[in-house]
Amino acid sequence: MEVSVDLMNSKVIRSASVEALVGQHPWRATPDYKAMEEQIYQVTLKHKKYDAVETIAVGDIAALTLVSETKKFNRKLKLQVGANMFDRELEAALVGGEAGKTFAVSHSAGQITCTVEAIQRLVVPALTDEMAQKLQIEGISTAAALKEHYLQESLKKQLLDEVFDFIPAFLDQWEVAIDEQDLIEMDEHEMERCRGISRSMGQVFDEMTEEQLLGAVGCRNIPEFRAMIHEYHKKTLRALLAEAYLSGQDVVPLTPADANPYYGALMDRIVLCALQQMKEKETC
Repeated sequence: MEVSVDLMNSKVIRSASVEALVGQHPWRATPDYKAMEEQIYQVTLKHKKYDAVETIAVGDIAALTLVSETKKFNRKLKLQVGANMFDRELEAALVGGEAGKTFAVSHSAGQITCTVEAIQRLVVPALTDEMAQKLQIEGISTAAALKEHYLQESLKKQLLDEVFDFIPAFLDQWEVAIDEQDLIEMDEHEMERCRGISRSMGQVFDEMTEEQLLGAVGCRNIPEFRAMIHEYHKKTLRALLAEAYLSGQDVVPLTPADANPYYGALMDRIVLCALQQMKEKETC
């Protein structure tokens, strides 16, 4: 059904400015350049290639023919030098070996004759505009824009963590009238949801033992669970009213129990406001 923005009997009496409260808050988020560089590397890694080289260095892929009286070292194989996935001692001795050359390696397991058949080196190109465009991220068409995008994403992630602490204080600045009947309806909707899940498992939610309830919802009994969801719904209902008010909606096409999307939208609104203010400070 459709519910007015007053959400039945609950309503906003006095609003608060998002911009002002966000501007007063001491946000701790900073651009994570290390995370950005790792994301860029993962993008460029998709365009990697292997070039033939003449001398082995750590990280190279070497195709070898080994001759030894020890079975492990009497074979043909390819290995990444320095990865130590085959034999640490041998791999250390391979560094500096040249393609097409044969040399002896004095190994603790005995003498090994090693012929280097070929050497390949991983080449990861620098990020280009074309690579950025292939990701098909809206509004991103250059390498510089992609880097800025990843920096902004790192800030968003940090800010979302901070917003959890910020929202209660933010909502305290709003004057809202919460109708108890609205909360009861939200509580009952959640109870019915839990009852439905329990029925699908062959159980009766209202008759669960303490052990069963602790495992299912983290409460010892039904009254304790009801008290917990009642307090939670007080918070989400306030967020629903605030977000509906800020977005200028005349009608909220939800039931009172569906406040979570509004809580998420309010979080996003605050994060975007904080990002905008951070950007403005940088340009000042």
